[in-house]
Amino acid sequence: MNIDQTLIASWPAEEGVAAVGALIKIKLQEYLQIHQPDFVEDIHDNLSFDYIGLDSVARVELVAALEKQLGIAIDPTAAYDFVTVGALASFVWSQLSDTPLDLNAVLGV
Repeated sequence: MNIDQTLIASWPAEEGVAAVGALIKIKLQEYLQIHQPDFVEDIHDNLSFDYIGLDSVARVELVAALEKQLGIAIDPTAAYDFVTVGALASFVWSQLSDTPLDLNAVLGV
């Protein structure tokens, strides 16, 4: 099922980032149920993919799932550059909505 990217892209930034973040959390929960069923912590925006234990294959698969669901191209290395749920959500939102991304704010530098 694809999500209507035009609809999401028209939302205010805060809502759009939250929607993309919710999608990322769903995809991570699906992955964890299969590959790491003992991982029981809540997935929140500041949780890093390293902490979750995502290897390189899982990160690429996450980005591919987002591409498929949202119907946009996303650089496969995005989950390495944006290493938390919130950072990746902000990046994907910027791609979806064609808005500039404040890297300093997103990466906390």
